[in-house]
Amino acid sequence: ISSTEVQNIIMIINIILSTWIAIGLYYKSKRDVEESALYSELLEIQRFSFYDPFLEDKNYTQQWDTLKEKYEKNELNGEELNKFLKYDAFTEIIFNFLYKSFRFYKSEKKLLEFVDFESWLDTHKKCWKNPIQAHSNRKVYGQKMFNMVENWLK
Repeated sequence: ISSTEVQNIIMIINIILSTWIAIGLYYKSKRDVEESALYSELLEIQRFSFYDPFLEDKNYTQQWDTLKEKYEKNELNGEELNKFLKYDAFTEIIFNFLYKSFRFYKSEKKLLEFVDFESWLDTHKKCWKNPIQAHSNRKVYGQKMFNMVENWLK
C-alpha cells in the first residue's frame, strides 16, 4: 500500500468517525431537549395544582361521577361548572403528559423512575375510568398505554 492510499484510508476513517460522532451528539442533544421539555411541563402541571389545589384534592376528585352526571344533565351552577371543566382539562393535560413521557422513556420502568404516575393517577382514577367522551382514553392514547394505566388502577 502506498502512502497516498494510507492517507486516503485514514481520511475516510476520519470522515466516518466524525460523521458518526456528530450524529450521536445530535441525537443526544435532541433527547436532552425533549427531556428538559418534559421537566418543564411537569413543573407547569405542579403550578396548576398549586394555584387550584382542588385539582389534586381527593375529596374533590372522588366526586367525578356525580359531577359528570350533573354536567350531562346541565345541573352545574357557574362555579361548579367552572371547577368541573377546569378539572377535566387538568386531567387531560396529565394524561397527555403521561403519553408524551411514555413515548419518550419507552418502558414502564423508566417512566416510573421519572415520575410515579402509578400513584399520581390514583387520585384521578374516576376521571380516567369515566371520561366525558366514552372510550376516548383507549382511542387517544393507544392500547399499550391504556392497558398500563388500567393495570395501575386495579
